[in-house]
Amino acid sequence: RKASLVIEKVDDSKESFIEAVGLSTYSTSEPTITSYLSIFENFWNQLELYEKLKEHDKMQKEFINIAAHELRTPTQSILGYAEILEMDSERSRQLANPILRSAIRLQRLTGDILDVTRIESQTLRLNKEEFNLNELISNVIEDCKSQIDSEKKKLVYEHRRVNNIIVNADKNRLNQVISNLVSNSIKFTQGEWGTISITTKREEDSKAITISVKDTGKGIDPEIIPRLFTKFATKSDTGTGLGLFISKSIVEAHGGRIWAENNKDGKGATFYFTLPVSKLL
Repeated sequence: RKASLVIEKVDDSKESFIEAVGLSTYSTSEPTITSYLSIFENFWNQLELYEKLKEHDKMQKEFINIAAHELRTPTQSILGYAEILEMDSERSRQLANPILRSAIRLQRLTGDILDVTRIESQTLRLNKEEFNLNELISNVIEDCKSQIDSEKKKLVYEHRRVNNIIVNADKNRLNQVISNLVSNSIKFTQGEWGTISITTKREEDSKAITISVKDTGKGIDPEIIPRLFTKFATKSDTGTGLGLFISKSIVEAHGGRIWAENNKDGKGATFYFTLPVSKLL
């Protein structure tokens, strides 16, 4: 702490130290030495803090991963026993229904936590295969019909011009995206009446298909719109706000994009996402 030597680096491609450096400044001035000392101590402290944060982040992700995996085992047991109860007497079925609903919700939350961990650690992997997108959407609609609580609510599928849309994608992950969008539309289409319509449309001269999910519900809260596809963006009492964040990551991993808007007639909202298409039949 008695002297400082500052050497200017001019050309680090030179093999000779003398050719690589320019001006050098040697000082025994206390203010000068203290200034350089302060700068390098700050750099060192920042580096140590960064390393600690990295380690903390790693530990946090590992904990979430382990916790989510550990939650899966009891959830599967709850689901299994509840299904057995449901097959028994009427009284057993009444008791089993809330258990099943809670277990399914817990199972979904566990899956979401794992997916978020994979997305943030960049370990989300896609298992791509060629399949008919129309068949997948039809299956999702059949699965989601049980969520509709009124006979006057409609869930319809419109596919324009093409009967078969062949995509090279991860079937399970796309099922997850479409199911999430349809389930959200059903949830926010409150009341006895309502329509949720799924549409597939290929734009002219485009190698991509646009899938839209439109509802006649209460629409997207204006406060939520700017951060709609980020984590925990929700005003619902029954959701975590992770579904759209996960859906966005899955769609973008396929080379598509996702967005949403409130309908111009003031009734409900429409969610859109695009996917590259292998072929149309």
